[in-house]
Amino acid sequence: MMFQAERKKKVRNKCEYYGVPLQKRFTREELGGAIGKETRAVIGILDKGFAKKLMELLG
Repeated sequence: MMFQAERKKKVRNKCEYYGVPLQKRFTREELGGAIGKETRAVIGILDKGFAKKLMELLG
């Protein structure tokens, strides 16, 4: 899961509870632009292979 840096504690807690990896590197505008949409606060990656490769690339 990736989300914009200003997002609240709720998302962080949910990710910890469910064991979902979390990246806090992007602004709302950057997240929206990455998927060709308006601003987005949270993006969830459902495809395991894509998520794994994305995590590798992000370091």
